[in-house]
Amino acid sequence: MIEDSIDTAVKHERTLKALQAVFEEQVLPELGNAVRKFPYWPNNPHAALDILNEESGELTKAINEFINEPGKGTTVSDIEKEAVQTAAMGIRFLLSIRKYDFKKSEEHSQSEIME
Repeated sequence: MIEDSIDTAVKHERTLKALQAVFEEQVLPELGNAVRKFPYWPNNPHAALDILNEESGELTKAINEFINEPGKGTTVSDIEKEAVQTAAMGIRFLLSIRKYDFKKSEEHSQSEIME
């Protein structure tokens, strides 16, 4: 049993080191670039989520092109780049979680438009 605990601890440590390396070498620089390029972030959580979803959509597109449209030339490096950008936007979303104005959006009736 102690051997299993040691194996688990070693695997956990390797995982943490791998995560730290990806974060420090890829995600953190991307996060810094994004904040320098776009220093302002929405107060509205839906608008912030739109940004995150846009990046996630680009990741989805890259994966779909790689698998289903090999002629487009999308590479695993392209997928990795989109994954890093998605991670960076996820962190931006999370960093502002206490700053969001969580309130219901104003609404308007579309029945007037349809008449």
